[in-house]
Amino acid sequence: MVRKRLAVALTAAAALAAAGKAQHPQWPTFQRSAAHSGQAARTGPGRADCLRWEVDLGRPVAGAAPVVDDGLVLVADRRDSGATTWSLDALRWTDGSVRWSIDPLGPVAATPAIAGERLYVGTTRGHLGAFELADRRMVIARQLAYVPIRGVTVADGRILLAHGDTLRALDATDGSDLWSFRTGDWYGTPSTGQIYRDPNSGGDVWSVPAVTDGYAVIGCLDGKVYAISDHRPANFTYSWSQRVGGGAIRGSVSICGDAVFVGCDSGRLCALDLAGSQDGLDNDGNGVPDDEGEVIWSLEAGSAIRCTPTFSGNRLVFTTTGDTVHCVDLAASAASGHGVSLWSRVVTGASFGANSPIIAGDRVYALSEAGDLEVHCLRLSDGARVFDRASGSTAGYASAPAAYGAHVFAVTAAGVVQALHEPDSIRWEDAAPPQSPPARAGHAMVYERARAVPVTLLFGGAGVDPVTQQPLLFGDTWQFDGSAWTPHAVVGPSARRDHALAHDWATPTAPTVLFGGDDGTALCGDTWEWTGAAWLQRATTGPTPRRGSAMAFDELATPGRRVLLFGGEDASGPCGDTWTWDTGTGQWTFRLGGSPARWGHAMATDAGGYVVMFGGHDGTSYLADTWQWRGTHWQRLATGGPPARVGHAFAYDVNARMLVMFGGHDDTQRFGDCWVFDGTQWTEREVFGPGRRHGTAMVRDVQRSRIVLFGGETYPDRFDDETWEYRGDVDAGYGELGIGCGGVLGVPRLAPQAGSRPIIGTTFTAELTSVPPLGAFGLLAFGRSSLGGLPLPLELTMLRMPGCWLYVEPLLDFPIDTAGGIGVWAITLPADIRLLGARFQQQCAVLDPSANPAQLTTTNALEGTIGSQ
Repeated sequence: MVRKRLAVALTAAAALAAAGKAQHPQWPTFQRSAAHSGQAARTGPGRADCLRWEVDLGRPVAGAAPVVDDGLVLVADRRDSGATTWSLDALRWTDGSVRWSIDPLGPVAATPAIAGERLYVGTTRGHLGAFELADRRMVIARQLAYVPIRGVTVADGRILLAHGDTLRALDATDGSDLWSFRTGDWYGTPSTGQIYRDPNSGGDVWSVPAVTDGYAVIGCLDGKVYAISDHRPANFTYSWSQRVGGGAIRGSVSICGDAVFVGCDSGRLCALDLAGSQDGLDNDGNGVPDDEGEVIWSLEAGSAIRCTPTFSGNRLVFTTTGDTVHCVDLAASAASGHGVSLWSRVVTGASFGANSPIIAGDRVYALSEAGDLEVHCLRLSDGARVFDRASGSTAGYASAPAAYGAHVFAVTAAGVVQALHEPDSIRWEDAAPPQSPPARAGHAMVYERARAVPVTLLFGGAGVDPVTQQPLLFGDTWQFDGSAWTPHAVVGPSARRDHALAHDWATPTAPTVLFGGDDGTALCGDTWEWTGAAWLQRATTGPTPRRGSAMAFDELATPGRRVLLFGGEDASGPCGDTWTWDTGTGQWTFRLGGSPARWGHAMATDAGGYVVMFGGHDGTSYLADTWQWRGTHWQRLATGGPPARVGHAFAYDVNARMLVMFGGHDDTQRFGDCWVFDGTQWTEREVFGPGRRHGTAMVRDVQRSRIVLFGGETYPDRFDDETWEYRGDVDAGYGELGIGCGGVLGVPRLAPQAGSRPIIGTTFTAELTSVPPLGAFGLLAFGRSSLGGLPLPLELTMLRMPGCWLYVEPLLDFPIDTAGGIGVWAITLPADIRLLGARFQQQCAVLDPSANPAQLTTTNALEGTIGSQ
């Protein structure tokens, strides 16, 4: 009853705090890498009632697994007859609505591939198409053969596809032929080029090519695995082949390091040496020439293996065509020379067929294509069943799911697309305000924390006129209060892009400072201040006119000179100078020159009040270095981390006490990755949020404990007007307040039970010691400043409890049973992300007739922060 009452109370408090706003946790998809390694994620759906949405496309989609890219779930059309057009639909991940569709010119049975800014699709009629994601134009169209294309992989500038008995390599830019390889019986020594093929041999390629380190590996219906390598001399691409068992290979191979994993119809799983020796000799004395491939170890599963094995760490998972999921210990297998099974689980009623399992964090997801037609979730460590969820369809699941982090996307053979989610996830959410600024990039934003009503301020940027489709510069001012954007019709700086903004919250007038930018005809060198209601021009001299500079508030600098500017690009090129702006005198002061010059970098203020800078372009190359301003000089902090880039966004996550970076671009791609920096090292976050973009802006909303992101350029000349919010991990914590007062068994004490922390979705347990057998009751509070106008802590002599103190403002009280001088107080914390960062207090009153006239003593108090980790 105690837990139920508290859960209800906390849920109600969370609902009030959220003001009715829905939460939308978002993560990227699971996508197999070119090596089909599986790329395990952090977590996945954790309950049976986790259906977020489902959409019936009304057409069969068997064979091609869904692909998720930039917030869109791509699902292909498999109708083999009776159709003259086909559809590959892109569904918005949040609700399943169709954003766009293309016709790949035939039914699709192989999972499409995405590389850079292109989508590559092969059809069962032998047609290959490549489409620009920005506008869906078909840029490559090849009719290769009138046999099905079984799989498409794009890596290292090559399109690798399998059809019939042939593996073909095309140029990913224009689709021109590079080389082709036919399966069959090859003789001779590939490393010397002394090879030939029996023209009467060969087997159909049934798998998607796996690619790594210059090798392409395929499996065939003749039971052989073939490795083709671009390391070979010209015109000789064959490396080795190996028959793995007495049955056809119908799934794709996976590659981990130097090992290739593959199963076959005979039920045998093999690990083969990827490269081996290339001298044609039997160097390890096992009687097999190295050029023919070597089996490192094998395992007999007992039933046909038609899936693609997937792995995470030292765990490799696969299913057999019946109802069994298997997990292999890779480390033990490599050490022993034979396959070592960690566990096998029979899922009664399931029929997995060719569906490949996937791994998300500590869970395995396997979809039944016949039989019970369910999603089955098992624990990776021991195979224990976590949950099962029925498809709700008369057709089984058509392919492997796509999963990454807290979402799994599954498709039935009849074309019902389902999104399963984790309600308790923490990351990005689409704020979806009722009104937004026009789509743009190159704008600037700050959070004005010192205003009477703190808001996010946005100015300027570049976009496209919605009527004429001509380039457009903005000179508008907007404010975001956490619910809606509001425009301000004020006169101010000229329209521009790539300018810099910073807010001086420590100055009484709390100005926001704007400098520089590009107005379309010239670089700007003017300085403006926003008062909260109007723009005032303060200076036209100072740093040289420039664009792409960065400014931040330096909390540790001398008052009045706390706005710091670094770098940018002026008429002479990238700049390496450091300046400070005095909001009192309206003057710039040159502080330092000669630092590594750059433009397009980003700066933000960290937990210690220091300004941190990352990335940019020095006029020759993109940069990936991290620096901290130390008041008199720049100090380099880290050399590893995110790839080099410009146009990224940077802000401080007050929850996790880390700097967060998102997006940007280089010469080859736009980034949609999210990284955090703890002051020492960078860590990539597995998130599903705004999608790839550059020229976006991001600020920390201190009052609401989250980061706000707006806009950006998602493809060339395609701009975005979405508002996203990031709420990162929060460390759960607790601390003690004050001391208790003595009783018959001494001073009672309240402390967290060993290993217990206040994490959402779990039970936090505190232990009470030195308690008489009459029992106690706990006081739960969400504040400790005052009680009825009296400041806390409050000495309780007035209540006939001399020497006892009240440290909390009681909201609820709970009876606590005691035995042997010990009591246990368990609090169930609802799985609601709106509780993250909330602070609560606990204190106990103990029944002790011998202690004082009130017959009560008190314990110390605990103060906790509800977190996610």
